[in-house]
This record gives sequence, structure tokens and C-alpha cells, in this order.
Amino acid sequence: EKFISKKGRPFKAYLVWDARKKQTRFEFEPRKPKKSS
Repeated sequence: EKFISKKGRPFKAYLVWDARKKQTRFEFEPRKPKKSS
């Protein structure tokens, strides 16, 4: 799913139900590694 951050940038995530805590939470895709200079 596509969500919009507080800064207005789109990001991919999905909601997951945590039965132990009885709440939903975000799961994010792994970030791409940054290129080191």
C-alpha cells in the first residue's frame, strides 16, 4: 500500500494486527542501501 508521510512523501508499508498487544502496527519494506562515497 502507498501511504503519505507527514512531510508529504509517499512510502510503501502495510498494516499488521498484533494480537498480543491488540493493536495495529506498520510493517515497512526494507530500505535500499545508501551508496557510500
